[in-house]
Formats: sequence, C-alpha cells, structure tokens
Amino acid sequence: MHSPSEETVIDYLHTLPDYKGDRNPAVNANVVDSQLARHEADLQSYIKRSKNPNTQAQPLFDKLEELKAGFHNLPEYVELMPDAQKKVDLFIDTAVKRLQERAKKGNITAKDILEVRRALDKEIFRKKPSAGLENPDLTGAKEVAGKYVRDELNQAFLKLMPDDEAYRLINGMSMLFRAKNLLDVKAGRSVNQ
Repeated sequence: MHSPSEETVIDYLHTLPDYKGDRNPAVNANVVDSQLARHEADLQSYIKRSKNPNTQAQPLFDKLEELKAGFHNLPEYVELMPDAQKKVDLFIDTAVKRLQERAKKGNITAKDILEVRRALDKEIFRKKPSAGLENPDLTGAKEVAGKYVRDELNQAFLKLMPDDEAYRLINGMSMLFRAKNLLDVKAGRSVNQ
C-alpha cells in the first residue's frame, strides 16, 4: 500500500511523457533527474523573461529565523542528539547566510532565491549514503529542515512570480524531489536485496 503522499507523487509521475514506470528504480530515477534538469532550465528562462523581479530581503530572513525557532519544537528535532541538533541548526543558518550574501542594498531577486534553493537541494537531496555512513536520524532531520526552508523559499519566489507557469514549475520540482527520494530508497533496497 502506498501512503497518500506517495500516491500524489506517483500520479504526478504518470503525467510525464518520458516516465514509463520501469521495474528498475534506477531507470526511473534517471528519468526524474532529466526532468528536474528540464524544470531548472525552464525556470531560469522564465526568470529571464520576467526581468528577474526583486523584493525586500529582511522579511524572508525574519521568516526563516521564526521557522528555525518553530523547528526546535518538532519531534524530529527534539529526539536528535545535541551534536546532530547543532548540525541541523547550522544547515538552517547556512541558508540564511547564503541569502544574506546575495542580498544587495536590502533586496533579493527571484534568481537569488532560486540559486540558494538549488544549492540546498544538492546538499539535502543528494544520493543517499550507502552502508549507513550517515546517522539516519540526522539525515531525516536535515530533510525535514530542508523541506521547511525550501517551502519558505518557494513561497518567497512565488510572491515575486505569482502566475500559473511559476507555480507549475515549482510544484513540479517539489514532486520530482519527493519522487527522487522515494526512488533512491527503492533503488538502494533492490541493490541490497
């Protein structure tokens, strides 16, 4: 039985013309990777056509700091060992720092937000470590923290680009990252079997 969130991802994948639902999860993961690259290129092109609008950066920084405080109350954080909690905090602080580095005269552009989010995606959603090289609790907490930060960055991006095309691309990327995570886990299981 698939969970409701898995069902949503599976339904989305079946809307992609290239996705054939191969029995081999690694083949499916390659399709998802190529679709992610296509979405990234489409977003870059879309930003260029939209003249890369900007907004005040401080409200976004404040929101991420609030988010960090709220995250400290979640079970995924509270149940971590103190050193793992520090690593998760560092991860959220890194997102804020990267945004601050890109902010010019107190403003941040749509492209800046997208670039920071892309760097975080690579950090969190890279291939899963094999043979248990990373603490699974820490990996889970980083993914939850990453999801919260990504959601905030996506909302900030959509405020600057409030139309159907931006939403379709951002939502599609979110679905594809969730699919990638599921497929990487399944591919790892099939290799281990």
